[in-house]
Amino acid sequence: MNSLSRKKVVLGLLLAALVAAGWWLYSQRVRRVSMAQYVPASALGFVEVNSAPQVIEQLTATNAWRQLAPAYGLSDKLNYVSKLGGLAQFAGALGGEATLLARAQFAVAVTALEVRGEQIKPRWALIAETHTGKGALQAVIEKRLPELARRAFGNATRVASEYAGVPIVVYKTGEEKQLLSAQIESVWLLANHPEAMRACIETRLGRAPALSSNTYLSQARAAVERSGEIFGFITGDGVTRLLRFGSFMLAGGAIGTVGKAALAGAVGDIFSDFSAKSTDGIAYGVSFENGAVVDRYELLLKPDLTESLRAALKVNTAAPRVLSLLPATVREVTLLNLENPGQAFGTLETAISGRVGAGQSFILRQFLSGMQEAFFGLRADQLAARAIGEEVASLNFTDDVEGRIWLLKMRDKALLRKLIEKILTGGGPGLQRESRGGAELWNSSDAGRGSAMFFGDYAGLGKRAQLLKLLDDRRGLKLSDAPQLTQASRPSQTGVMLSLASTKEDSAELMARVARVLGIAKVADDPAVLNQLPLAVSVTSFTPQGLYVEAHAPLGSFPLFAAVASGAIRNE
Repeated sequence: MNSLSRKKVVLGLLLAALVAAGWWLYSQRVRRVSMAQYVPASALGFVEVNSAPQVIEQLTATNAWRQLAPAYGLSDKLNYVSKLGGLAQFAGALGGEATLLARAQFAVAVTALEVRGEQIKPRWALIAETHTGKGALQAVIEKRLPELARRAFGNATRVASEYAGVPIVVYKTGEEKQLLSAQIESVWLLANHPEAMRACIETRLGRAPALSSNTYLSQARAAVERSGEIFGFITGDGVTRLLRFGSFMLAGGAIGTVGKAALAGAVGDIFSDFSAKSTDGIAYGVSFENGAVVDRYELLLKPDLTESLRAALKVNTAAPRVLSLLPATVREVTLLNLENPGQAFGTLETAISGRVGAGQSFILRQFLSGMQEAFFGLRADQLAARAIGEEVASLNFTDDVEGRIWLLKMRDKALLRKLIEKILTGGGPGLQRESRGGAELWNSSDAGRGSAMFFGDYAGLGKRAQLLKLLDDRRGLKLSDAPQLTQASRPSQTGVMLSLASTKEDSAELMARVARVLGIAKVADDPAVLNQLPLAVSVTSFTPQGLYVEAHAPLGSFPLFAAVASGAIRNE
């Protein structure tokens, strides 16, 4: 055989080897499945993560992470995760725990809510499709499950049980705290309650319907999903239950003590009835854009309700002036951006009343009257549309709800001043007037009623100390000119509500949690770096499908995810 022939043979063998290697890598790639097919149809909702390495890669590439990571010793600490994840997508046969977790898809399903007084405890299940062999997954479970149980409970009792032929391992401390684990082929199930575990087993075995059969799920995905790495969905039934619990707690704060429990329960019934007739679910999606994290939410509403709300709640298209009046020191501010905010509660009442009975409509009016008084300090029959202008802002300098200030654009100054005076003096308290910082300040002799101030076209309601801080801080940099706002990523659309908030504390806590998990010694927060973080900006608007919220934030909802996951591990 001459040298030319030998070269051809060698090249042919090399080409064949490359083709075989490519085919092998291709055959080992992760074939994503719909995680909704593992979630019980009866679940209230779920969140899925389809590629943890890609999420980590994109999170660590955000401006905020790169800005904060050096201060917490996290520079380049997670780079290997994304690199391993990229390899694992095509090389599952390499094996090992890290590869198994890198290839896995995850879903957290909430199957029920336990209500104890004002505490709500979810029954949840973590579902992991590992895309690996049964034996490899079993080895990982046998090694890591005891460590996870010790981390959650300390000393715990191990009990073996079975359901539908599937072995279950349970770690528990008493009857309240428990962690259940089961394996079905390549799927690992973890749950905090037997009911949640049984529901997931029934679904995985095909003995019960899955959430993938929900008719509104595909509509939900289309509304918020961009990259597809993180997606969540709350069913219509889940929304109904959340509304019931939320309205009960709100009613407890907005309604007097007499008959509070009965009225709060009745309000819960109203919102449950309304939700069942008007809501198809809530969609949630995460994407990474322009160096920030973008969270998108959509409350899926019935078309007729959406159209009536869009027609009644008209957006104020003029640029909001209030941002140029506020100091850069505010922690958060929410602007109701409507042509006539004074009609908002009436519009809400009309929309809901049309879908509930006459008796429920009367109770709803009583509830909304209390809400209006709690929010604005004005009774329902006094909250005239002609008194309040097109801007209503709620702001705070701290996270203390008692320090909240309401700023109202005055449409009819004389009427609004008269109404506020009645609020501050009704029932006997006196009224003290003073001038501070170019503004007129009214103080009720009853400290519980608070104070009011008037400057330009705006009236402010709140505690005297907070109103004085607002006046004093206005001498400095304005919020509209602050780098934290001018450099912030923000939605392109306008809406009925605009919210701005500092995420310094939450971002610092997330970085600290990650550092602790990686065994890095706690590094003190760097205020100079944290103060440079842009504000989170969110806009609420109406779409043909329902109520849509787009929120741009330095680290998005990941600080909340970390806090919830930490609590779930401890089974709180």
